[in-house]
Amino acid sequence: MSLLFKGDPAAALTKTQDKIAAIGSNIAQLQATRTAKLVIAEDAAEVLTVDRAIEAERVNLQIYRDKAKALQEEVRRGVYAEREKQRKQAIEKISAKLDKRTEIAAKLQTAIESVSELYFELMERDEIELLWPFGNSNRLGFHIDKRSVDKECSWALYGMLRPREGRPLMPEPSAAGLGVTGIRAEGIDTAVKAQNQALIARLEMTSLHDDLLDEAS
Repeated sequence: MSLLFKGDPAAALTKTQDKIAAIGSNIAQLQATRTAKLVIAEDAAEVLTVDRAIEAERVNLQIYRDKAKALQEEVRRGVYAEREKQRKQAIEKISAKLDKRTEIAAKLQTAIESVSELYFELMERDEIELLWPFGNSNRLGFHIDKRSVDKECSWALYGMLRPREGRPLMPEPSAAGLGVTGIRAEGIDTAVKAQNQALIARLEMTSLHDDLLDEAS
């Protein structure tokens, strides 16, 4: 049966340990007194009185040792509960940060997908030359200069991919792994979300109490 301990078990444990030390010291003094009585006492009753005092203190000592053991368990329970509370609070804060990661990953996925879509949309013929009523459209340059745009796109992509001090290097485009049976692109946000879920699972399962188990054993 578990009883609700009122007060500070750690403080109570310290007092109990002090009491155990005091009783142990008293027993040692009583044993010294008994030795002296054996030499000088004329009546065995004097030694018997000391023996009874020693026995009483031994009983007290065992009681306080049992009390200390119970208090140690209360302290362990309190530490366990506090750590679990801190775990929960930390996971809540971390989860909020991980949600932000997922949100950024989704934006990154959308941005990367939009690059090619916007490029091809820019290169599509929009037939604006038909809006010019005076002819000579070929000489006036209504069509987009793909070469110039490609050069700027190339420079922009290089600037995006080049190393920057203190920032991670973006990966070069690659199809490595694609086409292998069972492997397909699932999206950056999906990959980040899976990482987040795995991290939360590890945080929920990781042991925080090995030292408490060692103490209990």
